[in-house]
Parts: sequence; structure tokens; C-alpha cells
Amino acid sequence: MRISLLSCPFTDPHTPSLQSALLSALLKNRGYSVYSADFNRYMYLKSAKKYGMMWELTNQWQEDNPWTGSCFLPLFIKNNSSHIDRFAGAVAARKPSLACFTVYRKNCALSVETAARIRAKDAGIAMVFIALDPMENTGMKNILENRHADFIITDNAEETLVELARRFRAGSDISGCKGLFLRDGTRMRFTGKRKPPLDINSLPYPDFRDSSGTRDHLEVVPVQASRGCIKSCAFCTDTQRWKPFLGMNAKRIYSELVHQRRRYHAGRFVFFDSCLAGDTDTISSLCGMIIDSKELSGIRWGAVWTVLPGIPRSFFEKMKKAGCEYLCFGLDTGSRRILKKMGSSITIKQNEKTLRDIHNSGILTAPSFFIGFPGETEADFRKTLDFVEKNIEYIDHPLEYLFQTPVLNPSRLYRNRSGYGISSGSAEPVFWRTSSGKNDYFVRQERYWRFIGKVLRWKRGYIPEIDLNIQRAARLYHLAEYWERAGRGNTASYYYGRLLGERLVPEPFKDIIRNRIGSRRVRCRTGKNS
Repeated sequence: MRISLLSCPFTDPHTPSLQSALLSALLKNRGYSVYSADFNRYMYLKSAKKYGMMWELTNQWQEDNPWTGSCFLPLFIKNNSSHIDRFAGAVAARKPSLACFTVYRKNCALSVETAARIRAKDAGIAMVFIALDPMENTGMKNILENRHADFIITDNAEETLVELARRFRAGSDISGCKGLFLRDGTRMRFTGKRKPPLDINSLPYPDFRDSSGTRDHLEVVPVQASRGCIKSCAFCTDTQRWKPFLGMNAKRIYSELVHQRRRYHAGRFVFFDSCLAGDTDTISSLCGMIIDSKELSGIRWGAVWTVLPGIPRSFFEKMKKAGCEYLCFGLDTGSRRILKKMGSSITIKQNEKTLRDIHNSGILTAPSFFIGFPGETEADFRKTLDFVEKNIEYIDHPLEYLFQTPVLNPSRLYRNRSGYGISSGSAEPVFWRTSSGKNDYFVRQERYWRFIGKVLRWKRGYIPEIDLNIQRAARLYHLAEYWERAGRGNTASYYYGRLLGERLVPEPFKDIIRNRIGSRRVRCRTGKNS
């Protein structure tokens, strides 16, 4: 049986899809003929000159991304229709039984469009969406009812897709396959969660070769050694999707690194785990294996970490000796009161010690901070600024993971909005506000940019790793959108006009912005003119 694995724009065009590579290896091991196609990278190479900034905007935009939404995406599809149609035709010509899309928030719309074009060429191909970001029930229902997809996998993608393929090939009842949504007559039905949890030590090594024969050499190879996180921060979505935490043993991780270095001649690896620190004994053993290994001599790697009490500096020195270049980890806030609200039992002193130990071990530090968590006061925010100023020499990348707290499904913050004092009438994830009125989009924006200004003043000569022009464009767009929703067309026009002056906005999209401005008046979504 033939299966196509497809990755659509707009994800990072410079890093191959880890999930697609893992699914490819699993299916090939079970005897399926797999056609892997990175449509994301294909489109980037074809349209980079005119639309390349869309990938940059999408992958650095920290909240809702307008460039891949209903406002701008139709124009991109129209102007690139021939490329999309050619790709759909190539997939359909291979006559796969299943066309499987790895779907994130930022590529869902293009996945829907591509699936529709494949189906138009061959209605006999079953469309499978593998949801790697949480999807709202209303969105999944719309996708299934409109036949954009026949199945949506939301639980343990590897096991679920393998069983779905087996049942499809055998012609047996698909509804018995746990872990997916399907269309049952006129309604959507979930087949149930999968049990027991996946044994990730048994997974094969991801196969990054695509069907064009490229990617025999990779400068950086993605690795995933665990699923989930040992913590449960209120703003995080990963801890809600993966329960319990699952981690590979040191020998399994080591063998994958050796295999991938031989196969792709790679010198660097990046761990895509939500938290590599889930089992510190495993990481210590892995580092010892790397240090003693001739085959992995000279490798470099980075990962997401977490602050844990009782970890000595010698632990990080061992990681550095094993090739660790950088660690990203959550410091989140300088206020102990807000840390507790976030669900953390870590103290500010423990955060400070971990930060300094990592930096002093020679590992680059890239801590995350969340601005404007519900309940944060000006005094709490000042404590964050004080913490950063006190420790600025130990923070190598202070802005790379700076967030205005988003309210994302299925985080605890989203599921218990009223418990965190978030107004029921506010719009997530960007424009939410607290019932008290003391924390809204404007408060978070002011603190966000004040944080950036302070860092640039304290850290002389520092060049931010994020493009601040993109963040400024985001601010202008969200301000225009906010006032348009509020029925203030003239104010919205003012911010749309300023957005026109941003060099980062793709030129074709500026015509859309001009149309929204009209004669300096925006027709608001309420249907009224201001």
C-alpha cells in the first residue's frame, strides 16, 4: 500500500520535519511504500524572492499570525496556485491510499487547500491530518464535514497512524482505531484515547530523506528523546497533550545520535523535547557516553531545560564537555508570587543559581520570560526587571524567548480562564483581559517593550537574536485589528497606514492593507463605519 507524507507551508524551511521523518521510518519498517514530500521547503525555494518574508514573519511571530490567516492567505494561494496545483498533481499521480499531512496551527490552512486539490484530482485518496498542535473541536468538525480530511489524528500519532494504515489495508473497521476523529454520518466522533502509553524506546530512527533523494547531508539533525514535561506550568500546552512524561533511556538516545551522524554526516544536533531534564540520571549517563565516544567526538547540541533544585554546577560542566552549546529554560518571572500562580514550586534563588551555574559552565543561556501573566502587577513586573538587571551578565540571549503571555488551548490557563480572572468576553490568545481591567493587551505591550528597552540599555553591544522589526510589525497589526474590532475605523486606519511603512510586509499584501484602509476609513467587522 502506498502512503504519502506531506508537510505544507509555513513551517521552518531550514529544518526538516522531525515528525514526518519519524512516521516515514515507522511506515517503511512495516512494509509500506512511502512518498515523503516537503512541500513547505519546495514553496519556500519557489517563492522566496517575493514571499520569503512570510516564513520569517510566521516563525518569529509570537502570537496569532495574520499572514497565514483569512486576511492574507487567499492572495498567497491565488498567486501561487500553479505551484500548489502542480504539487497536488504529483501526489495524486502516485495513487496513494492515504495522503497524510503533518498539521500545525501555522500550516493548517495550506494543508486544507492542498488536500482539497489532491481530492479534486483523485477522490479515492483518503486524507489524514496529523494534528501536532491542539485543534479546536469546531475547527476539526469543519474540516471533517467539508471533507477536507477523512481522519484527524490527535493522540499518539505514531501508533495511531500505523494502526490506521493496517486497518485501511485490510479493509477492516476504522472506528476501532483509537486516537483519531472521524466523520460518522453528519457528526464528528472521537474513537477514544490510546492506552497504554507509547514506548518511545522502540521507535525507529527518523528518516529525513525525502522522495526526491535530497537531504543525504544535514548540518543540523533534529532529535526528540522524550515526550511531555515533568512540570505543569499553567501557560504550557505540551504538558496537557502528553501525560505522563515519557523518556528514552541513555543507550537509545546515544545510538540514535551515532546513527544519524553516520547517515547525514551531521556535526550538530538540536533536541526538540519540551524538557530534556525529565530524567537527569539519563542525561548524565548520555553525557558520559558522548564524552567517551570516538564516533561522537566534536558534536555540538542544544536543548530545552528546566530549573530543578539540587543540580550542582558540575552537572552542567559535564554537559558542556559532552558538547552542549546552549540551553533554553524557563525563568518566567522575577516574582515568587507569580511563579506560584504559574504552578511552579521553584524559588527565585533557585532560578538565579541555575542561570549562573549554566552560564559559568560555558553553556549559552536563553531563558524564557512571560510578561503579563494574569495577576501580575506593576510591582511584580518591576521584580522581573530587577532580576534581569542583577543577572544580565549571565543571560546570553535575553530576548529570544520573551513572550506576552498567550492564552492557548489546551493549557490550564485556557481551560480555567475564569479561575485566573480572565474576562469571559475577551478574545484569546492575544486580546484577553482580566475581569478587573488591570491587565489587558495594552498593559502587556507596554511592559513587553519596556523590558526590551531595559535589556538593550543594560547589555551594551548585544544584538537581539529575534528581529525586533517583526515584533514592531506585529504590534502595529494587532493594534489595527484591535481598533477595527472595537468599531474605531479611523484609529485602525492609522495603524494600518503605519504598517504599510514596514519593509517586512510582503509587497502584494500591502495592496490588501490599502484596501482595508480605503479612504482613511476601515469598514469594521461589526458592519459599521466609524
